[in-house]
Amino acid sequence: MKISYGILGLGIVALCGLGLAMVLGGGPKSNRQTSVPGEALVQFRTGTTQQQAKELIAKAGGSIQERIDPQQIYVVRFPSSVSLKEILVRLRQIPEVVVAEPNGIYEVFSPKDGKGG
Repeated sequence: MKISYGILGLGIVALCGLGLAMVLGGGPKSNRQTSVPGEALVQFRTGTTQQQAKELIAKAGGSIQERIDPQQIYVVRFPSSVSLKEILVRLRQIPEVVVAEPNGIYEVFSPKDGKGG
């Protein structure tokens, strides 16, 4: 099934907020990871080129792993020695960054697996 990135992109941004709340202790307690270690999702201001984004992320100590079009959301990776909190601080200090959130891990259940509603 083909899903529009427009809807997917909005969903990603919305789910990232939930992921941040869980990472910062606002969600249910679990031994499962709620975000990909060392990764964040970043959206730049309109007009920021991919080359500019790459240079800004590199300056902050990270690297672009993937670009999700058309929203220009980037999956960004940092060294494992950098905490998620520090990653988000670094990214949010970049004036061209509109949104910087953890790259959340989510489970999707269906009624067939016995966990759906």
